[in-house]
Amino acid sequence: MKTRIRIGRIIVYLILFAIVVYLNIFLQSHFFLILLVLFTVLPILSLAALPVLLRYVSVSLSVPVVVTEKDTVSYVEVGVTNRSILLSLDCKIHFRAENTFYGKGQDMILSFPVRMRDTYKQMIPMKLSRLGRVVYSIDSFRVTDLVGFVELRKKTSQSAEVMVIPVRKTGTEQGAAMDLTQGMTESDETNKKGNDFSDVTDVREYIPGDKLMSIHWKLSAKRDILMVKDRTSMSDQQMLLLADLCGTPAQVDEVLELSYNLILRLTETGTYVRLLWWNEGAGLFEERVIDHLEHLNEAVQDLYHAACYPDGDMLPVYLRNIRPELKAFVRIRYAEGKAEAEIISLD
Repeated sequence: MKTRIRIGRIIVYLILFAIVVYLNIFLQSHFFLILLVLFTVLPILSLAALPVLLRYVSVSLSVPVVVTEKDTVSYVEVGVTNRSILLSLDCKIHFRAENTFYGKGQDMILSFPVRMRDTYKQMIPMKLSRLGRVVYSIDSFRVTDLVGFVELRKKTSQSAEVMVIPVRKTGTEQGAAMDLTQGMTESDETNKKGNDFSDVTDVREYIPGDKLMSIHWKLSAKRDILMVKDRTSMSDQQMLLLADLCGTPAQVDEVLELSYNLILRLTETGTYVRLLWWNEGAGLFEERVIDHLEHLNEAVQDLYHAACYPDGDMLPVYLRNIRPELKAFVRIRYAEGKAEAEIISLD
């Protein structure tokens, strides 16, 4: 617990006290006598009550929406609860908002009243103009005594977070997704609805809950009943997209937005996608298989732990060494003033 003394307010109060003393002596008025007593007793009572009040004051922090799109307003609810009959006109809260993906944050001081046996809550609007994981936190707050002479600090640990995902777009991303599908290898195309898989181990009748992607369409047409394929692995039969997160925050945002919308369109056409990114801490590439929107949103959140691959020119060589079965991959990066996707052949 740290104490901060407001010297300026004390000086102003002493000046007012001196004026009341002078008026009381000069006018000999009962009013100024009562006022003099109040000026004398009030600071004593206020300072004595402050440590007691601080014990019964707590703050809270929450967010109504935990996942939101970029360039939207996120609301943070901050509350001050007082379980005592004492009060204060000023509670200063040290509030911080930080985008952990880009490592940038902003500190603010929020001023709230402390009411008797009540909770005061307020919704704070925050404009989210960058993708990433935004963490809101409160590590301490200060309560001022009633006359404003002293502030006492109390530590706390409150936090809440919001995941900022890209905005869904239509139009150009749909066309780009179709172009990439045309550039898929033969093994990749087997993932598209209506084609057979090379690693099918068994064929059986459809059971409610089976994915439509697993339906053996040709055999189903012959037998007039839905048949599905049991398979061992599809790791070498999926389109691989690599998000190259090098550049400024604005450039990385564009890469993430293009990656998100391309994968969204590909999954809508029935194409399985493997998203790849560089994990600087582990020193390796991580991946996530994506076949529907829920997996895509989870993968984007994982991307917020990614980093820029240190040697982009050697990237195809590195992937060829660690994935000898890989024939090609799609690299999404920022180049020539925009985010773009290109097919890199490893043959």
